[in-house]
Amino acid sequence: MDTPSLLRFFLAFAMVMALMGGLAFILKYISQNRLAPKNSNRRLSVVEVLGLDAKRRAMILKCDEDEHLVILSQSGETIVQQNLKTPKSTTRGKKNTNA
Repeated sequence: MDTPSLLRFFLAFAMVMALMGGLAFILKYISQNRLAPKNSNRRLSVVEVLGLDAKRRAMILKCDEDEHLVILSQSGETIVQQNLKTPKSTTRGKKNTNA
């Protein structure tokens, strides 16, 4: 290969990589729903998700003011507890001074 062919190859390669990077950026921008209008009055939200194992997840869903504990798996979903009480404060990491 002579020098002009090598230069043309590297310029074409750089152009293709730039196009791929631009496409990846555009797809990331679209996937984050920035083009869709924001809806601030949503009733349903995911509070917390915990992976139990490779096939199951525990999820706390909040609908209006009610929280529900749901186990999701490949075979379906199971509602474990409805109307969970939201803890006022967590004692995780604090020492018990009453002992």
